[in-house]
Order: sequence, then structure tokens, then C-alpha cells
Amino acid sequence: MQVEFWINSISSDEAKILLDLALPLLDKKVRGSLKMTENFESENLVAYLNMADRIVDSTEITGTERYPGEMIKLINENVDLPNNIYDNLVEYYNTIYDRDLYDPQPTVDRFVTQFGRLKIGADIYGSKIVPRYENRSYIRAKFMSYSDESVDIYPGQIQCFFQHKYINEIHHLAYVRWYQPHATRRHYLSVDNECCDIEIWQEKFYNEARDCILPVQRILGRFIPTTYKFSYGNGVQKVLVVIPTNKRFNI
Repeated sequence: MQVEFWINSISSDEAKILLDLALPLLDKKVRGSLKMTENFESENLVAYLNMADRIVDSTEITGTERYPGEMIKLINENVDLPNNIYDNLVEYYNTIYDRDLYDPQPTVDRFVTQFGRLKIGADIYGSKIVPRYENRSYIRAKFMSYSDESVDIYPGQIQCFFQHKYINEIHHLAYVRWYQPHATRRHYLSVDNECCDIEIWQEKFYNEARDCILPVQRILGRFIPTTYKFSYGNGVQKVLVVIPTNKRFNI
């Protein structure tokens, strides 16, 4: 029996188990708010929110755009990037600035300023390199398909934040590992008039690639991760349950 068939035929009792799992997490972690950065006007906030939400073929988000927050928890001002991240960063710049992959100019500096956390509006985003805030390192972002130009949302985990100077501008970037989709991508539950949108993904990441470099301006929001084991026949499959949350601002 296929896992996706089991999910699609989930009973109300089983659905309630997932809801009982999701709702306390949302209640515990989403409450509370902070005042938005005072010098960030409402019009600019709307423009910023549209950046992450409206991903199309012509979208040009480089990481230099203004956003209502800042990187915090400085780790090191002079981090020499490992080869895999550096190669992905070079390819990222070549792509967003429409440069030939084999063109050596302009030179991409190997050194970055690394941070452990990011503050945007009322949210604090963590990263894997700061264990205390690792539970805030799970984010979602939109990507356009290379094949049919459709847009979809992917969950991932931030490994670190960094600032990098390129073409005389400071880019605010995150290095993110993205989760692979499950055969049954989404499952929407409604039990006892309570609704909770959850998504079901694999627990393993895609291989590292250019898309691991993400401008922080493209972050849609955090998600709350948990795991769930589906039983089918004589087998058990463990999946990642993604509980989305939204960005929070006080205006």
C-alpha cells in the first residue's frame, strides 16, 4: 500500500492526531510581537513583502535590497568560504547578474562576514551554526521551476547568514539546505472546525547547489518542523511535517 494513498485516505481520528500535534506548536511559538523598525515606512514594507511573494522569471532580487531588519550575532568578520559554498556563490552571482560562468571578471572575493541570526520585523531567524536558535532556522521560500515556469514554495534549513561585497555593494545572504518533496506534497486537515495547513516532505536535503545561496529578502517566513511516522502494511515511513507560519509586523 502506497504511503500517499494512506495519507489521502486518512481517517478523522488520524487527522486529529496530526492537528493535536500541530496546534500546540503554533500556539506556543507564534504568539508575541515586537515593534517594527521605526524608519521603515509602510509603503517600503509592502514593497519588501512583495519581493518574496512575487517570484517570476523577471524577478531580480540580488540581496542588496533594503529590508526592515538586520543581521545580528556576529560570528566572524573574515571567514574564508569552503570551496563548495564559494563555487555556489560564484554561480549565483553569474546567474543573477547574467554573466558567463567561465568569465573570470569581476573577481568574487572568498571572504565574507558571517552572522548567526537575522532580525526581520518581529521575527528572529536562527541558523544551524548557533544551536540555541536552531529551532528558528527553518524557513520557506518561493522558486520558479526550470521546466514549466511554475512557482512553488520549498522548505529549508538555514546553515548561516553572511554579508558579502560584490560590485561595490553589500549582499545580505543566507546559505540554505532545501528539503526534497514527498510524493504527497501537501495535506490539509480540518477537524472539529479547526483548520491547519500542513505539508509533508522528505527528511533529506537536495544536494548543495546554486539555489543554496538565498537573498534574505526572499524569505517568506519560518515553519515549525516535526516528524511523523506513517504505518502502512508491515512498514513504517518517517516524514517531515512542515507547519507554516507567517512574517509578523506591527505597523
